[in-house]
Amino acid sequence: MIVIPAIDLRGGRAVRLVRGNPAEETEYSADPVEVAERFQEEGARRLHVVDLDAALEQGSNTDVVKAICHAVAIPVQVGGGIRSLESIGAMLEQGAARAILGTAAAATDAAFVARAVEEFAEHVVVSLDVRGGHLMTHHPTFGLTDVFAATIPSVAFAPGVHVNYAETVLPMKDGLPKLRDFPKELGGSGEAMVE
Repeated sequence: MIVIPAIDLRGGRAVRLVRGNPAEETEYSADPVEVAERFQEEGARRLHVVDLDAALEQGSNTDVVKAICHAVAIPVQVGGGIRSLESIGAMLEQGAARAILGTAAAATDAAFVARAVEEFAEHVVVSLDVRGGHLMTHHPTFGLTDVFAATIPSVAFAPGVHVNYAETVLPMKDGLPKLRDFPKELGGSGEAMVE
């Protein structure tokens, strides 16, 4: 297993959103390039960078992404707002080793994913957000959209396609409640897990 450190970008800074909520963010660094360099120095073999502004359609951190890609020697995979073949190409031209297509792209347009893999092969990663066995095309804080996982069976597995699948609660002690699936008010069990 390879642990890939992640850097989420918002407004040119390295941040963390509490449960994906843009209204609840913690800034970790005003210099994401320094964070990337530190991860590399500490032995990271790859970086995962997400442009939250682009993902939320509130701008972009193109210059920061490019600076990160050029500051480190390790491969950088970048996601956030990548919704066209042109945007994949632009991301790779900036120095990204891989462009990440999110759940919304994968679940709503399997033909797009197939075209992306055909054109860019191993330079495309499909990242799927799964909760309770279902693909989530939007985080609950953005208006819950649950897409049954069987909606994209037409995307065949190929060795050149990298899939990031996560369905567990990370063993993270951050003081936030950990739920097995969704809160009761969103149709889940509401069952809390021990931190």
